[in-house]
Amino acid sequence: MKVSIFNYFIAVFVPFSLVYLQIDNGKNEGKNMFRKSFHLRVSLLLMITLIIVLGATQISAIPAFARKYKTSCTTCHIAFSKRNLFGEAFRRNGYVMPLSDAQMVKEKPVSLGAEAWKELWPDVVWPGSLPEAFPVAAVSIMRVNYNPEKSDQGNGFEFEMPLMFNFVFGGAFGEDVSLFGGWSAYSAGQNAVGLQRLFFQFNSVAGTKNLINIRVGRFEPGITDGYTSTQRLTSSYPITFDYNASNPTTSQGGWRPRDFQSGIEVNGIIKHNIYYAAGIVNGESKTIADPTDQKDAYLRFAYNFEKYGFDGQRIDSASVGLNNINNSFMIGAYTYWGSRNKIPLNTIFYNNKFKRFGFDLTWNAESLGLLGGMIYGTDDNPNNELSELKNLAYFIEGNYSFYPWLIGVIRFEHASAWKSNADVDKFYNIIPNLTILYRANIRFSVESTIRINEDKNVNSISVPSTNEYPLQAIALNTSIAF
Repeated sequence: MKVSIFNYFIAVFVPFSLVYLQIDNGKNEGKNMFRKSFHLRVSLLLMITLIIVLGATQISAIPAFARKYKTSCTTCHIAFSKRNLFGEAFRRNGYVMPLSDAQMVKEKPVSLGAEAWKELWPDVVWPGSLPEAFPVAAVSIMRVNYNPEKSDQGNGFEFEMPLMFNFVFGGAFGEDVSLFGGWSAYSAGQNAVGLQRLFFQFNSVAGTKNLINIRVGRFEPGITDGYTSTQRLTSSYPITFDYNASNPTTSQGGWRPRDFQSGIEVNGIIKHNIYYAAGIVNGESKTIADPTDQKDAYLRFAYNFEKYGFDGQRIDSASVGLNNINNSFMIGAYTYWGSRNKIPLNTIFYNNKFKRFGFDLTWNAESLGLLGGMIYGTDDNPNNELSELKNLAYFIEGNYSFYPWLIGVIRFEHASAWKSNADVDKFYNIIPNLTILYRANIRFSVESTIRINEDKNVNSISVPSTNEYPLQAIALNTSIAF
C-alpha cells in the first residue's frame, strides 16, 4: 500500500510542479531566466526526494480523542485537521460524541460521583468524571520552502524543520463540561512560545440540548465558526480571517478575525439547523486587559439547510466517517465591534474604533467542497491621522477528494483597503494545494502562493504596481499528529 501511494504521489506531484517551471517571475532575460529555472528544477527535485525519505518513517501513535474512543482520525476528519460534518458536530458539542457518548467511550473515565446522585441534587454535588489519562496530543510540521526572490541571493531554498511543534489537549468531564487548549513549544525559530489558547465550555446549561453553551477562556472568536483556522488544508489562512487591514504589512498593531481572544462567549444550536454565537473579549489578543480599554463584542448567526444540522443528532451512527454525511449547505453572517487604544506610534497612544461585517457559505457534496466568504470594515483612526480607512476582502475556495487520501485545493482571494483619496492596499492571491494522507495522522502537502499587486489610485493618479516576483513561495509540508 505504501508503494502504491507514493507512485500516485509522484504521478500527481511532478506534473503539478512542472507547471511552476514555466512561471516567469519578471526576469525574462536569457541567462538570468535560465539560472532561476535551473535553481527551481534542482529545488523541486530535492523536495520530491525528501518527501519520499520522510515518508519512510511510520508513526503509530494517534491523537487524544482517537485514543479515547478507539477510532480512526477519519471518523471526524476528512484530512486532519479538516473535519467532516460529524467532526464539526463533535466540536460544537464540547468534544463529546453527539451519538450516545457514554457508549462510545472506550477509555473508562474516573467517576466523580454516582449517576444516582443526579436525583438527589441539590443535596449532593452533581456527579461528573475525569479522563482516565490526561488527554494530550502533539502536532508537528516540517517544511521545505523555496522562495524565488531570495534565490537571487543564493538562499532561496530553506529547511524549516520543524516549522512548529505544538501540544494540543482536550477532554470532557462528563457530557456537559469540556476543555480544549494548545501550547506552542516551538514556532518559526522560537522556543517555548507558550500558551496559545485554553478554554472551558459548559454545555446545555439551560433549555434543550446545546441550546445554550457558555465558553470561557482564550479561544478563536465564534465569528469564524463557518471556517475555523483548523478547518483549512492550506498552510495559509483565508484572507477574510487573516487580513490585517489597519496594518497590512505586519500582524502587530492591528486585528485579525482568527486571533485568539480572552473573554466569554455564549453559543448554541436552535432546532438542529440554526447556530448562533455572541461574545465579549479583551481585544488585541490580550490575555490580561487594561481596565481603561473598551471590550470588543461580536455576533454570528448561521443556518444549515441539510437535514443533519449543526448538532449531529440526526446522523446514523452506522454512517459516521462516510462521505455522504458530509453533504451540507450552510450560510452565515457576523459582525464585530472593536477598539484599539494602546497602539504606540512614536510613543503616542491613540484610539482606533473599528467595525467588521461579513458572511460565509459552505457547500459540500460528497467529494466536492466549495467555500466562500467576504468581510467589509471601517477603521475610524488606524494611523492617528484622523482619517477613516475602509477595507474589503473576499475569497472562494474549491477542494476535491480524488481519493480519500488525495485532495486538491485551489483558492482565489482579493483584498483592498482605501482612504478617501488613496488606495492603501490592493492585491489578489492564488493558492493551489495538493494534500496526501500517508496515514490518518500523517499528512503531506505541496502548496504555493501567487500574489498579484494591482495598480493603486493616489489623489486621482494611477500608480503602477510592481510584480517582479508573483510566485511568492513553493512549500512542501509534512504534518504529523500523535
